[in-house]
Amino acid sequence: MSANTSKPKREILFTLISVIIAVAVGLTGVEFALGYLSKQAAGSEKMEPGLLQYDAQLGWRLARSWSGIHEHQDFKVQYQTNPLGLRTPVSTLSADKKVAVVGDSFAFGLGVNDGETFTDL
Repeated sequence: MSANTSKPKREILFTLISVIIAVAVGLTGVEFALGYLSKQAAGSEKMEPGLLQYDAQLGWRLARSWSGIHEHQDFKVQYQTNPLGLRTPVSTLSADKKVAVVGDSFAFGLGVNDGETFTDL
């Protein structure tokens, strides 16, 4: 009787070990695939240097009169800053406008061309 009861236990143990090995192999494959895709995505980020400059008072600021291309796996856009270091063209600045937008990459318009930022729209 012990021979009959040990056979189902062996089958269950074999099945359990097989599932554990299959899951481990699958997760290892996913890990390698995600690592490969991550390296490809990181390598697709290209921006012409000089957009950000160190400032003793502010820490970092946009460079004055800078123009360049930012290429990513999702987009290819051109950025331009005016002599004041703002993304807005000087021609659109006037004394009667008293609005300032301070923010991060969303306020800057990362990934959109000049004229397509929410401040321009």
